[in-house]
Amino acid sequence: LSRIQTLVESQKSFISFASHELRTPLAAVQGILETSINYDKDEIALRASLEAARKEIQKAIGLVNGLLQLAKIESADKIVERSRLNIVDVLLDAISFYKLKKPTQEFLFDIPEAKDNETSIEVNGHAQLLRTAFINLIDNASKYSHQQKIEIKLSVESPQLIKIKIIDRGIGIPAEVGSQVFEPFYRAKNVIGFEGFGLGLTLTKGIFSLHEGDVKLLTNEFSGVTAEITLPAILSR
Repeated sequence: LSRIQTLVESQKSFISFASHELRTPLAAVQGILETSINYDKDEIALRASLEAARKEIQKAIGLVNGLLQLAKIESADKIVERSRLNIVDVLLDAISFYKLKKPTQEFLFDIPEAKDNETSIEVNGHAQLLRTAFINLIDNASKYSHQQKIEIKLSVESPQLIKIKIIDRGIGIPAEVGSQVFEPFYRAKNVIGFEGFGLGLTLTKGIFSLHEGDVKLLTNEFSGVTAEITLPAILSR
């Protein structure tokens, strides 16, 4: 019974947070439009107001999309169709997609080349979901390091395990945060000034869990964070 009560309270809290986060940009749009109706007297002022409203609507759409993706992951469980994927290809695809958004973002790669009879490093997975998870982590690394160079390392830990590290030199994570960073809508105090809703890491954790993998955020020795991903491997021979 106590477990059920905890789940109910957790759901209520989630709905409350979601409603609050969605209401904020919608209230901003309402305020912008009301001000525009009363005070905008020329085309330049009107265009500025409409652009501000458009940006707030984009925030609301981003939140709704995040919530829908999260709901999809939570309901998918083991039903998601998978196929053999070269994880390097998926990772590089995510990077290429991200560079369309941030062309100036630089990367440093440490990805082993195929050796002997090993032709690829593969996983059993869903390409679009894994790409989404990688993009979320790359976006965080870029955003919280003010677009400093991101280091990406891939290693085969064993015939059954692949490890990927996405390393930034940004603002890091406060020591007291711990695993709370993966909870829906949770945002550490040091990221309050950055855009976001606190859903990306929740979604990312869910995607890797769906693939029998995991993701951890580790504080680097001097600055920044290492996102450490582990996934079950299929080594092609």
